[in-house]
Amino acid sequence: MIFRESTKTDVPQIVAILNQGKEYLKNAGIDQWQTGYPEERDVLEDIENGVGYVLADGERVVATVAVIFDIEPTYNEIEGKWLSGDDNKNYCTIHRIAVDDNEKGSGKSALVLHSIQEICEKKSVNHIRVDTHYENAPMRRFLEKNGFVYCGTIYIPRAGKTPERAAYEKNVSDLKRTRGCLL
Repeated sequence: MIFRESTKTDVPQIVAILNQGKEYLKNAGIDQWQTGYPEERDVLEDIENGVGYVLADGERVVATVAVIFDIEPTYNEIEGKWLSGDDNKNYCTIHRIAVDDNEKGSGKSALVLHSIQEICEKKSVNHIRVDTHYENAPMRRFLEKNGFVYCGTIYIPRAGKTPERAAYEKNVSDLKRTRGCLL
């Protein structure tokens, strides 16, 4: 398994994985990713902007994610408080994380998060932020299991009927300190 930037040759596999995620959310009755987004153009934009990543087993893409190291405008306003407080510069944002249906439950999502944390450490980025639909209980459990803390509500205007999202953050520097104590 290798975690790497996505390429245009990965696009069909990425779109297929995202479509599996849309179908899963639809079948679960969750109003997330049900307005067309994310689409192929979002994947291509991620590649062009250097923020698209995949977890690949050889040529086969098993997971996809966007990892953004610029300020996320929708995170400027939160009903609640980020762990990093008013530090709106030293974080990365995770969007559109999805795993191939055939790989669910195999730990691939955790491997993606671990890889993102390693990139953050190399870039001296101390926090990772992510949001999800309030009804997406599996994702919320996954985030909490992996050390993310619920911080409040953010709003995504283009998100359809339910623009409210549960916002989470993880302090990567806490992870560094924990590793130091365990070694």
